[in-house]
Amino acid sequence: MFWDEEDEVDVEGLRQRFERESQADALGYYSQNELQELFDWYLESNAPQSMRTVIEHASYLYPEWIQVEWWRSLLAYEEERYMEAYVHGMRAFEHLPLTKEVYEHLVEVSLTVGRTEVAQALLEQWWDEASSDNQRAWGAMIIGEVLLLRDAPEAALPYLWRGWTVASGKRELTILRLLAQAYRRSGRYDEGVHAFHRRLWIEPTRVSLWLGLARMYLYKYAYAQANQALNEAETLLNASEMDASLFRAELHKLRAQWYEAFQRWDEAFRQWLWVRHYQPNHPFTLSKLLEYYQRIGDREAAERYVERLYKYGIHLWRVRQQIADFHWEEGRYDQAMLYYRTLLGHPVYRAHALGRLLLGAVKVRDKRTLQRALRYGQKHFAHRPTVWLGWVEMAFRMGYHVFALSLLEYAFKQKDFRPPARAFYWHAALSVLTRRYEAGLLSLELALIADRSQLSFFYELIQGSYLPVPYRRLIQRYCRGQLSPA
Repeated sequence: MFWDEEDEVDVEGLRQRFERESQADALGYYSQNELQELFDWYLESNAPQSMRTVIEHASYLYPEWIQVEWWRSLLAYEEERYMEAYVHGMRAFEHLPLTKEVYEHLVEVSLTVGRTEVAQALLEQWWDEASSDNQRAWGAMIIGEVLLLRDAPEAALPYLWRGWTVASGKRELTILRLLAQAYRRSGRYDEGVHAFHRRLWIEPTRVSLWLGLARMYLYKYAYAQANQALNEAETLLNASEMDASLFRAELHKLRAQWYEAFQRWDEAFRQWLWVRHYQPNHPFTLSKLLEYYQRIGDREAAERYVERLYKYGIHLWRVRQQIADFHWEEGRYDQAMLYYRTLLGHPVYRAHALGRLLLGAVKVRDKRTLQRALRYGQKHFAHRPTVWLGWVEMAFRMGYHVFALSLLEYAFKQKDFRPPARAFYWHAALSVLTRRYEAGLLSLELALIADRSQLSFFYELIQGSYLPVPYRRLIQRYCRGQLSPA
């Protein structure tokens, strides 16, 4: 077979030409296919300004092209302008087929802006148009995943159960894992156990239900019942003639977690080796084995698993964090920071990654990265003082007292920052440790006014350091009740 030359696009050459013409303010003609390639490349590279340039030029060349409206939705979502992303996305959807890409984006945007009924309508349309049960299961699972990500586990449950009714194989196990997570995160452990038992009453030989029940018992710390459920699943698998490698791998994963709960690391390690037998390149399995080799200090084996994780799981957020953390612990801060930068787009991993970027920039003396990280933190976390205090604690534990103090003072200057009492205790303690006594005295008084019960935390932080007389007198005045905080 010979490829049609018109379909071939040299993306790198195209990108260089586009950026060269853009800098010269002389953008020329580009086909729709070329513009699509450019936009996709900039989207994957997290380059919003370049995405915007492509959109503007495409709208100039092709004013009626509906794809431009879709791109506006994707760009707005990347920049966290969610309502704008919703409006552009729904406008484009009037002229676009319901593909997986369109469905997933619109569901995520709709749920983010609180339009649950729109997501429900999209699911019904997807359910009617899907060509297989597994595709229908995927459609319901996506809504459940997004709701879990948005901290709405109770709302996720009916969608996940609906998807499970038509799922099979790998997707069936994935949905059951999400169901157990939803019950756990909503605190409805007993209800989750009863839900699995009700379905087992109807389908007692369905292996996945026994595995799901075992997971629920593990979440409840009911280890005897979890072991019984795993034994039932194993008995059914041994009596089955089907290819059950996926279910056996899941069984060994849960067995490993059962052993880990009792800190029986050798038995757990053997279970993970069995999982590797059935899923030799599965990122989660590789990451668990990496953890074990790190625990026993086998750096050579750990390096091999990092290489395999990079090969088979670099597209996964959790894997990228694990690789970044591994390089960090090995002292390869420049390499670690490369991976941490890629995690800034994920709401779950963003705070940890940004904290490591701040510390890494100090370690390698990268002033530009430090300034960019601070601005990013100001944009995304100004209203979350606990995140800033977490970064301060990271710096403190590494012995960077001056930087920890500077970081906290930077947070204090932000308009939306509402410091709790603990923040003032941190500031007072760091001021003592860095001998900036005058600045810390006011913070200590504010901390005592806010919550005197946390004074022991202040003493824990200063670690027996010299406490000037004004500090001691201030503490005596408040703790003896000689001065009313009111």
